[in-house]
Amino acid sequence: MRCKLRGKFIEVEIDLESFEPDPFPGRFPILFLVAGHEVGGYHNEGWLGDSYGLFQDLLLCTRDLLKCPESCFNKRKNAESDGFKLLPDSYVCGPILDLDFNTYYLERKGELLRFHFINEAPKYISSKNSLQGTIELPFGAFVADILKISEEYLEKCFPIEMETKAMQYNRFTEEISRLRQYLENLIQEIKTELDFGH
Repeated sequence: MRCKLRGKFIEVEIDLESFEPDPFPGRFPILFLVAGHEVGGYHNEGWLGDSYGLFQDLLLCTRDLLKCPESCFNKRKNAESDGFKLLPDSYVCGPILDLDFNTYYLERKGELLRFHFINEAPKYISSKNSLQGTIELPFGAFVADILKISEEYLEKCFPIEMETKAMQYNRFTEEISRLRQYLENLIQEIKTELDFGH
């Protein structure tokens, strides 16, 4: 089963039938698009990654960028050392590393979100050069997309993903409710922060 999650700008497709159990916590092929650009995967072929970790990190970065500068660990130096040109006085969250060999940074300046990415999949899938770039989006629309696809992930993908992992790993079942609650709490934190900011 392919679990497809779509927002206005962000799309994530997870192939839940192709599970790689090693290393823990296992990986599924994930196709990740931002504004139509393949930032994870290549030519509609998914790239192995931790789908739970990807949503967790996207939610954590979104929360931190909503609260910046108060609680944002600014990772400007990390992003610059990876070759990205940043805006002055912006806040950067990342790196997000949940798709094998890929790197993502989220940069916010006011109502602008800049999604920086290095997609290594083309190099391994078809011996092409890695893709690296920056995509600019309205920050509010980005936050709305992250909330939408995260809630859809919990509803559509999470139960199947956790069932697959529970069959593979001893005592994993005991962790499922905690993992779900953590993402639900992050979603609620973001919604609360949005309400507080208005």
